[in-house]
Amino acid sequence: MTPRWQKQLYKASDIVFVLPIGTSFWTTNQCEPCLVGLCFPFLRSSPWQLQSTPKLYAVGRELLKVSEEGDLDQGPILRKLCDFVRRLSPMPGNVVRRMLYL
Repeated sequence: MTPRWQKQLYKASDIVFVLPIGTSFWTTNQCEPCLVGLCFPFLRSSPWQLQSTPKLYAVGRELLKVSEEGDLDQGPILRKLCDFVRRLSPMPGNVVRRMLYL
């Protein structure tokens, strides 16, 4: 069943990342890495969702780099992303598109 639910997780989530075993908050007694998927609400204008936008790809690369370095406690990457998404909702469509694609 693992490939089936992982496929659905990647389809439904805007961004997916892995918490490796051995970090301060996901210790070795957890036995497996933790797969985390974040789903943000739909936007009021096009592109309607954040999935597959360059902005999300950049955050994904940054999360991957941090997890490979092993120090996941460095920097508020996810908090900045959540603040960014919250600020997008009241903006007009042309501004949202520019912020996500440039």
